[in-house]
Parts: sequence; structure tokens; C-alpha cells
Amino acid sequence: MRRTFAFLIAAALAGPAGAVDGGRKPLVDFAAYSLFIVANDNCGDLHFDAEKLRLGMDRFASTMNWGEKKRRLQARAMVSDNQKKFEADSKSFCSSVQKIVGSYDKDGIRY
Repeated sequence: MRRTFAFLIAAALAGPAGAVDGGRKPLVDFAAYSLFIVANDNCGDLHFDAEKLRLGMDRFASTMNWGEKKRRLQARAMVSDNQKKFEADSKSFCSSVQKIVGSYDKDGIRY
């Protein structure tokens, strides 16, 4: 399941449909950032700037015309789901995040 999720994020990054900002998709980026929030607290070798993640999620939500309430609800739901995935299999979760994080290095979200 986690490998499938990481694959879907990676595949979505490559696809042109619904893309904005040079081929990126805000919903995919929003979901990836929610992964990074959980990884930041739980995967020892992955360190992110939490404020940049929050600001990025705000930017992606704005691109999708989400209001503040929807952004908070979606973020809370995605982070909660990712936390459950981490708790179910921490090694697999961290490995999956490690595989996609390189796609986001240009965002400057890592320490």
C-alpha cells in the first residue's frame, strides 16, 4: 500500500494532466508535504523545515482555491492517515518518503 502511494505520487509528478507551475500538481504536492510532516517527526534521517511545509501547503491549497477551513481539514486528514501508515510499518513508510523527497529538493524544504 505504501509503495503504491509513493508510486502514485511519483507518477503524478511526471504527468501533464492538471499540472501547474512547470508541470507540478498542487494536490499531489499537498499530499507529499503531508507525508513530509509525518516523516519530519518520525524518520530520523529526514529533516524538513516545518514552517516551509506549512507555507507550501497553504500555497498549494490556494492554487486549488481551497478556503482556510478546507485546507485545515484536508491537511489534518492526510497527516492523520500518514501517521497511521507510519505506525503500521515505520520502515516502509520512511523508505517510501525517502524515494520521493528528491523530487522536492528544489523547494528548499529540507535542512
